[in-house]
Amino acid sequence: MGFYTLWAAIPTSSGSFYSPDSLRNSLRAIENIYHRRGYNDVFTSFRVVLDTPNALAHLTFQITEGRQSFIESIEIEGYQRTSLRFVTRQLDLETGDVLNFEKINEGRRRLYATGVYSTVDFQTEEIVGNNADPARKNMRVRLRLRENAPYRLQYGLFYDTDRGPGGIVEAQSLNVMGRASNLGVRLRYDAELREGRLYYRQPYIRDLHLKMDVVAFAQQEIRAAYSARRIGFSLTQERALPRAFRLDYGYRYDHVRWEPEHVVFNPTIFQANVPVARLTATLTRDKRDHVLDATRGEFSAHTLEFGPRLLGSEIGFARYSGQYFRYVPLDKFLKLPTRDTEGNPLPARFVYAGAMRLGATSSFAGRELISPERFFAGGGTTMRGFDQDMLGPLVTYDDGKLRPKGGEGLFIFNNEIRFPIRASCTESGFLT
Repeated sequence: MGFYTLWAAIPTSSGSFYSPDSLRNSLRAIENIYHRRGYNDVFTSFRVVLDTPNALAHLTFQITEGRQSFIESIEIEGYQRTSLRFVTRQLDLETGDVLNFEKINEGRRRLYATGVYSTVDFQTEEIVGNNADPARKNMRVRLRLRENAPYRLQYGLFYDTDRGPGGIVEAQSLNVMGRASNLGVRLRYDAELREGRLYYRQPYIRDLHLKMDVVAFAQQEIRAAYSARRIGFSLTQERALPRAFRLDYGYRYDHVRWEPEHVVFNPTIFQANVPVARLTATLTRDKRDHVLDATRGEFSAHTLEFGPRLLGSEIGFARYSGQYFRYVPLDKFLKLPTRDTEGNPLPARFVYAGAMRLGATSSFAGRELISPERFFAGGGTTMRGFDQDMLGPLVTYDDGKLRPKGGEGLFIFNNEIRFPIRASCTESGFLT
């Protein structure tokens, strides 16, 4: 190993302060360099000689490299419905390469991320008897796979105080064409939303490791301000970014047929059939401890939509929507116990939950946006204490009732203190 390669990698240098932690970090840095080059049996240590009168410490690293490991053969077992080519494309391993366990761990992560395998087990062993080089260690890498069942059926019922009863059914084929692709159909029905989706999902595209979704949908939405039917499709890709960020981007086309509910006809805001096409990009970051009942952490999402007429929209528009949620456990501030007698953490009893939502949209050439593309607020998912969509501009309809018009901007800020009302049934008290 080159002297300057090692010298540049370790955090300890001449003239730096003596620190045991820095020395341990230096040993790990040296070992990582050797492991990436196939020296998996490397042994490192250090010796310190103190020069007390001059307040100096003379440091010597001792390295025993051992033999360098090379991949002699790769054996893959257990692929029944996935193709061998698909499996090997997820591995950054080839015969003749040095044995790098970081690449093995990355291959394991990629294979699990497809959702096709319940078990991904790598094993390595030395091949003896055919090696004439005493500094070389020939290795066999064996990959054993166990596939999940190829079909999945999920269904559920729910009740919402605004929507009433409803249900969801989803059927999937999890391994289409042996490429870990998902082909599925999803149906949802309740008083406000009736929807059917046919989708195709590909976990990875070539060597870029991008997830891709293609969706065709038909939807009917019944709200206080309008009734809309949408038929369209979308094409999106997903990419993981550093620090738990995720980027989704793509194209969506809707053909919208909508009708204002009980409104006197007004040609400036009413259009019966409108094509809406847009480019979309969404940046999300989820650091919550639990998706459905978070007690700590944060979630943020920012979406940009751009729908000029050249993409297929009848009315060109631009739109931004963002949301940020924050959860903070309050038990330690209220001097409540946070651990049991055995030292295990207790569930948080009091939790602060804050949410902020922002939105802005504008049409091009001064034309009015159709109601299904406007912002609405009010109801259990945005602002409690208001009926669904009734927080915002209201108009008087021909039946004499006030109904929401929707707006081109949105700002909502929520604050809640959540706490259990009964031990057997957890509810939420809130301040908004």
